[in-house]
Amino acid sequence: KLKSLLVKVALGHSEIVKSPAPFLLFKNFGDSSLDFTLIIFTENAFKGAMIKSDIRFAIEKALRINDIEIPFPQRVIHTSN
Repeated sequence: KLKSLLVKVALGHSEIVKSPAPFLLFKNFGDSSLDFTLIIFTENAFKGAMIKSDIRFAIEKALRINDIEIPFPQRVIHTSN
């Protein structure tokens, strides 16, 4: 589900080319996460930072809409009186 969702998000951006197609790499098992890298291609490298930002915002929205949680580390702090 995640793989098809993220590739769909990438292809939804007007600056991302369809060939070669975007793809998702499963990079590693993190301490509290599964680590992925979305590979995208564009013909306009000068807009790279803006394109990546746009896609990150779109990914966050797509994950939220599809009830896919992003794990964040949590800490419990104990205090004494």
